[in-house]
Amino acid sequence: MGGAVAFTLRHPRASLGVALLVIAALGFAGLGVEEKLQPTSVAIPGTESARGEALQRRHFGDSAPFAILLRGPAGALDRQGPALIRALRADRAVTTISPWDRGAVERLRPSPRKALILADFHVSAERAVRDSVPGLERTVEETIAPPVRATQTGFATLSRAIQEESVRSTERAELIALPFLLLVLLLVFRSPVAAAIPLLFGALTVSAARGVLALASSYFTVDGFALTVCSMMGLALGVDYALLIVSRFR
Repeated sequence: MGGAVAFTLRHPRASLGVALLVIAALGFAGLGVEEKLQPTSVAIPGTESARGEALQRRHFGDSAPFAILLRGPAGALDRQGPALIRALRADRAVTTISPWDRGAVERLRPSPRKALILADFHVSAERAVRDSVPGLERTVEETIAPPVRATQTGFATLSRAIQEESVRSTERAELIALPFLLLVLLLVFRSPVAAAIPLLFGALTVSAARGVLALASSYFTVDGFALTVCSMMGLALGVDYALLIVSRFR
């Protein structure tokens, strides 16, 4: 440690250049980190539902069920519903049950203006959140048109929505916090340059932390909620230590 400090003091520009290169590399690696994180799980270990899910996976393999509710005039439902079924069944990894199938499926059509389609994507939960949900949304948009309305839900849909809303909320919180932080720093330091330095350090810390998460996700499971905590802690610690450095320098 002493040798590293001595080298940094003897070669400050080289040390700064290496640090900036590392931060830039981590920032580049952190692009699109949201897609590399695992979906936030709503299952509670040790509960009956968790044991039931493990039992189902052990005997039937991976499963990602979705429920698609179609609402509209009866004639339009009878035209667009079968078209959606054909589009879904074009993927061999999808199993569907609909009111237009043979057998005891009357309950899937509670009224002429409503139809329920059950679709099971035989993929893992991670792949369902990452690929199946966007693919299902595109298929529904391409095959269902007014006056028919489609609503789909499922564990993967809810998990992806939670993750996306968490990321958006974090980004909004950062955008709201930065102006207030800049105002406080201006009041404390009374210098635009001194106030901008902690902000810059905070932004670089958050960018580098996203890269660390992206690299870590390649070796072990990282929950999507980690990005929110990482952004909050990175901004706080980056600004805090920058304040210490600027105050010490002044």
